[in-house]
Amino acid sequence: MQKIDFLKSIQEAKAKKDYDAMLVNAKTAMQAYPSDDDFQELLHDAQGYYVNQKLESDLLEKLEEKEDWQGLQAVYLKLLSVFPDSKKLHKLLEKVRTKIEKKAEKEKELFYKKAEDQIKEMIKKNQLEDAESACYEILGLDPSNRTVIHLLAKTQHRIDKQIEDALSLYYKTAVPNLKKEYKAHREDYVRV
Repeated sequence: MQKIDFLKSIQEAKAKKDYDAMLVNAKTAMQAYPSDDDFQELLHDAQGYYVNQKLESDLLEKLEEKEDWQGLQAVYLKLLSVFPDSKKLHKLLEKVRTKIEKKAEKEKELFYKKAEDQIKEMIKKNQLEDAESACYEILGLDPSNRTVIHLLAKTQHRIDKQIEDALSLYYKTAVPNLKKEYKAHREDYVRV
């Protein structure tokens, strides 16, 4: 194809607002005439038109309504591969990354809040071993979680209290029984 044919095909695609075809024709023209400034400029224009057309699509609106930030990020990255010089795409991509980070932070906070609530419920139901295990599990993920550290200390204090109560009860019943047994059968016991 001659230069004039490429120019004509690019202009026709632009007139029809067929920016996909305009981009393909501009890329093909660049391959045929790699050092031609006119085709470089037309390719840049075609990339811009193509990206703007895609940015105004219903798909992007639907993704934004659904708050599907990963999907939106994927589309922006794909468009960025077509037009890497687009400042608008870079700004949009940065906004989406910020929203992804905020969403991840909220999900993390919600996860820890639910875990803390479940641990408190276990403590309330006196499921202390389960509560202690859950605390260690959460602290394995976030060692500086002060609320869970506090819940772990509270749980361990209650476990210690239960052990002390059980030992106290044991000594209250076992020692008098041993004394009676000793008095009754001194010869069976060895004194140390």
